[in-house]
Amino acid sequence: ADRRGGIVWHTQGSGKSLSMVFLVRKLRTDPALRRFKVVVITDRKDQRYTIKESEQDGATVPILYEGRTAKGAIKDGASLDGLFEDLFRDHSPEELEAIKKKYATKGQIFEAPQLIQEKAQDILRHYVTHILPNGYKAQLVAYSRRAALRYVEALEAARTELLEEALALSPEDKALDDAQLLTRPPRVKAAIQAWRYRQVLRQLAFAVG
Repeated sequence: ADRRGGIVWHTQGSGKSLSMVFLVRKLRTDPALRRFKVVVITDRKDQRYTIKESEQDGATVPILYEGRTAKGAIKDGASLDGLFEDLFRDHSPEELEAIKKKYATKGQIFEAPQLIQEKAQDILRHYVTHILPNGYKAQLVAYSRRAALRYVEALEAARTELLEEALALSPEDKALDDAQLLTRPPRVKAAIQAWRYRQVLRQLAFAVG
């Protein structure tokens, strides 16, 4: 009989438990293997492996968090709350709260084209300024498939806009070195980096997975 063995190594959060479950179910469908006992051995008492522990184990590279916000602008720079209050200014606070609960769903907010457009512009500028120069890719998680498709269109539009800004830079800005770049405003930084990496930026592909 074939008595070869082996080890299957998984990284943190990659689905080890699910792999074991599916393997056991597969074994149980084979009459010749159904009689064998499966023993699962773990190296920790607590199965809730945290991100911090994963980094300490070397299974995950350090994760850096940066808080970023975007106003819920939908028309002429008006915020979502401001427009809502303007439209329903004759209603009582209780009525306003009831209207919000009924109509202001997460999907309507997270899939709003104008909000996605503003977020896409900010995301792309941040990516071009800090991530693209290091040769890394990026992944964006969206609320729904509809939102994901809108992000693709918004990111493509944001790229066109950013490249136009890069081409319109003055010769002095285009010639700045890295030390001088640090003194420029964020929007100008993004345009300068877009100029430096314009060929890569033009070929950048956006896709929904």
